[in-house]
This record gives sequence, structure tokens and C-alpha cells, in this order.
Amino acid sequence: MRNRKPFLAPLLFGVIGLTSIATDPHLSTYRAVDMVRLVGCGMCLGAALALFFKLRR
Repeated sequence: MRNRKPFLAPLLFGVIGLTSIATDPHLSTYRAVDMVRLVGCGMCLGAALALFFKLRR
């Protein structure tokens, strides 16, 4: 039986990362580490979205 929900793991990592960045009290002073985390979260959310639409076909 095929696993139909492989997009949940990247979606979960992306959402957790974005919420941790958004709730950071020092949001106005971004560091390079924060930018890398933000790009990584975006990549996880993008991969989850792509897998979701691929499985919907």
C-alpha cells in the first residue's frame, strides 16, 4: 500500500520553523542564521506543497 501523505513531514518542519521565527522577540534584528532558517522553512513548505499537488493528480 502506497503512503499517500509524504508531504506532512516537510509541512510540519516548515510550520514549526516559521512559527519559531515569527514569535521571536528580536524579529527586527535578523542575523544570517535566521535568514538561513527562513529559507529552509520556505523550502520545506514548498516541497510539501509540491508533493501535495503531485499526489492530488
